[in-house]
Amino acid sequence: MGDSSVLTGKGTGKDLILDRIQKHLLDIEKRKQSYRKDKSSREEFFIFRLGKEKLCINFRHVVSIKKKYSSTRLFKMPAQLEGIFGFRGEILALFSLGKLLGIQEGRPKSLMVFRDGEIKIACRIDSVEAVRSLAIPVEFQPLPESAKSYSFINGMLPVENEKILHMDVESLLKSDSVRI
Repeated sequence: MGDSSVLTGKGTGKDLILDRIQKHLLDIEKRKQSYRKDKSSREEFFIFRLGKEKLCINFRHVVSIKKKYSSTRLFKMPAQLEGIFGFRGEILALFSLGKLLGIQEGRPKSLMVFRDGEIKIACRIDSVEAVRSLAIPVEFQPLPESAKSYSFINGMLPVENEKILHMDVESLLKSDSVRI
């Protein structure tokens, strides 16, 4: 990674979680080839918080998590587009994930870069929670009534005693909502 935003492992508990996730991302990159050949019997999900909700996406979509970043605000653009963000030599659109999903945001403190195929965007998230590994096939549970109005949410992770909403990254990135 080599930039100053990579955390040193010193600091708050959230910093340590971000550091572990960055290390996990590097490890995942190293293991991608063997995953394709092996067809592992587990699927990993990145869990994060947005407002009062816990959400997750399949870990294969996560490119990076940044605690420190700077962006350029754009004016006269759709409400969900907050600006642009320089990332590894590319200019990415920075979106309000809360506005895209219809979820009330809290106080976003981190930035998540995610992708599906060649499409890559950045969104602000409130906090990083964990990475969970589940046996496949993962069958999502139906959404509770309180979450049925959210966009691009297609079910809940089958985890006891927790409500973790699954975000459909493929549908989100193919939608007109992220086209500029």
